[in-house]
Amino acid sequence: MAEHQGRHARVESTRGSSGRTTSAGSSRPQPQRPSQSQRSVRSTQVGGSQQPRSGSSRMGSDSTSRYAREPQRSPQRSHSRYAESQRRADRARAGARKRKGPTRRSGRASSWALRIAAVVLLLVVFAVGGGIAGFLASDQGASGEHRFTESLGEGVDAQIEPIYDWGNLRMTEDGRCVYEMNGEVVSRQGIDVSAHQEYIDWSAVADDGIDFAMIRLGYRSVDEGNVALDDYYAYNLEQAQASGLDVGVYFFSAAVTVEEAVEEAQFCIENLQAQDAHLQYPVVFDLEMSYGGRVEGLTRDELTAIAQAFCTTVEEAGYQAMVYGNASDMLCFNLGDLSAYPRWHAEYTPSPAYAYYDFVMWQYTDSGQVAGIVGNVDLDLDLSAARPEGR
Repeated sequence: MAEHQGRHARVESTRGSSGRTTSAGSSRPQPQRPSQSQRSVRSTQVGGSQQPRSGSSRMGSDSTSRYAREPQRSPQRSHSRYAESQRRADRARAGARKRKGPTRRSGRASSWALRIAAVVLLLVVFAVGGGIAGFLASDQGASGEHRFTESLGEGVDAQIEPIYDWGNLRMTEDGRCVYEMNGEVVSRQGIDVSAHQEYIDWSAVADDGIDFAMIRLGYRSVDEGNVALDDYYAYNLEQAQASGLDVGVYFFSAAVTVEEAVEEAQFCIENLQAQDAHLQYPVVFDLEMSYGGRVEGLTRDELTAIAQAFCTTVEEAGYQAMVYGNASDMLCFNLGDLSAYPRWHAEYTPSPAYAYYDFVMWQYTDSGQVAGIVGNVDLDLDLSAARPEGR
């Protein structure tokens, strides 16, 4: 942004009787007050050929005549006017000081009122949030440990022990998270992809330190409700496995009934069998309320039943089911009723701070960079090996 101009010193010029230009700061002759006889003589010479007095030529003959006609002011009268103006100024300043006091006090009162209102609003929001209120009471030590709360349905919460020590989380130079225990990396690095990434060079992906891939199998549109296969599903599944990566799939759901959830699960099963897919990672149910559309207005019980129907159908076909979402998405379910299914948590922060539930996989960024993929891609961390035995 260009700097403002105006730092140049201003020089005002006046022109003296000799015609020379002088600076505003230089001294110039001041007009002398004429005597009574001089005023009388000069008043008869207005408009004549008299020479201007020494001093500024701006006075001119006109100025001389005005000056000559100016009445004399009484020194006492001038003094009284000055005194009166001073008294008025003093009264105005005193009034201003009186007005400022209450203004500051009222400003402070308004500031405190706003703070109190903000605190009340925050408490209301977290109280309505149900399970997330328990997170406010959670312990988060210097090591980064969290104490999560898990919704058990019907609004009942129970404390569960911390699963991960986020002090063991480390960011590598290439912007990837790893989880270490006893100086050894125990997490696995993954990506999740769809037709949005278009063509992927899976050999380059495998050579760039990626261990597994979650591939979108299909989706239901949030408006019309049509079910469709991802355009790159078959290619991504085949090439990722051929490159030595472990693979799982996910389905973006917009089901509004249990029957539609079963339909989505059957769609996944049929297409997995058609590809003769052997998955190492789960078939994931992904319903995100933030997309709105036809799922708006569904209750927590309805959404929980929909998720249960999808996961149950998938597991009856011999696959592992999983539920995906961020903290807001998970609030839409009675998680206690879905406790049989592992969770894939989405949160783009240095360490998960908003998950009030247990999870085994963490989607930690949507702007990862991986060889073989043009543009950004989601990065995921599999924390299965970091979990205590029996958890």
